[in-house]
Amino acid sequence: MTNILIDSDKKLHNLLSKIEDCKEIGLDTEFIRESTYRPILALIQISLASGEIYLVDPLKIKDITGIAKVTSDPNIIKIIHSAKQDLEALYSHLGSFPENIFDTQIAQNFLSEKSNIGYSTLVKNICDVNIKEGSWRTDWLKRPLSEEKKEYAANDVRYLIKIKNQLEKN
Repeated sequence: MTNILIDSDKKLHNLLSKIEDCKEIGLDTEFIRESTYRPILALIQISLASGEIYLVDPLKIKDITGIAKVTSDPNIIKIIHSAKQDLEALYSHLGSFPENIFDTQIAQNFLSEKSNIGYSTLVKNICDVNIKEGSWRTDWLKRPLSEEKKEYAANDVRYLIKIKNQLEKN
């Protein structure tokens, strides 16, 4: 399915109205932390159960408060892998922490002798898909985002809902 770039307030408003009825979303962020006290949020990735993936560009959107409403909505489960740094980046930008989080890394820790398994390994083990690793050398603040960056970012949320559902079965 196509990755949809949300780079305007109107597009964000349309996405937020779609998310209102969701019970769960996959969530991830890309940010820059080098030479800064706080992380600089560069991208928010959201996946829906329908398979749609949205790449929200906080550098292009004037009013990002709607994202804070979604992330703090206790009725929507936010599925994140290894959430600590994403939570810090979201808090730094939005001023609030997401509520009702399902961390796939922590869930996997309860089910396996191996602790703190990486996302790409979890995707391979549960979904039998190989995804590319290593965004830490990428300048996520550079615009426009290349198709390769968009695909990498989308893959970070593409499998989260499926992984959560499988972990809950175990």
